[in-house]
Amino acid sequence: MLVACTVVLLGAGGCVLPYRPPSADEPHAVLKIRRSYSESAGALLRESATVDERSVLVQEVDSQLAAASRTDALLVHPGPATVKLSSAFGSYSSRQVEETYTEQVPYRATESYSCGSYRSYRTCTRSVTRYRSELKQRWVTQTEFVPLGVCSSAVRFAPQVGRAYLIQYDYRASGSCSVRCLEQRAEAAGTFTNQPCPVPPAAK
Repeated sequence: MLVACTVVLLGAGGCVLPYRPPSADEPHAVLKIRRSYSESAGALLRESATVDERSVLVQEVDSQLAAASRTDALLVHPGPATVKLSSAFGSYSSRQVEETYTEQVPYRATESYSCGSYRSYRTCTRSVTRYRSELKQRWVTQTEFVPLGVCSSAVRFAPQVGRAYLIQYDYRASGSCSVRCLEQRAEAAGTFTNQPCPVPPAAK
């Protein structure tokens, strides 16, 4: 699914801007992103994909879905680009942590004010309530994602107008994964063949 602004799933932090795909009327190529997993761990699977550091996929699903390959497709602009895929298996864990917060605390004070009349001017005092900021501590429950298997890999390719490409992400184990780019060329009877993508110019 496309996102407006994505907090990076795998710990880098920050907001990743969305990729703006071309419309069907603009020059474009078709990009398919397929993910295959040889093993899984934990209850959840986080996945993200970027094209030139712009987000095209981010999701969190049940880790059991990793048993079968899954594919998402989108339109991409022609020209050299880098596709990066990342995944993380894990579970959520809750723990008690102490946090510091600011609280407005009331206190009594005395203030002076003018009283009497214009013929008999005098100063009076009165008690008022004021507030001051105080730092305090409290215990709160913090839920965080605990990764049990993480990997990411990238590939560079140069999509051409009217062609279709398959990005194949293979996760074997934590820290062991790879990405391949295949160009899908149509054959007779509605079939197609997968051929390695031509190597594009190096990124400047």
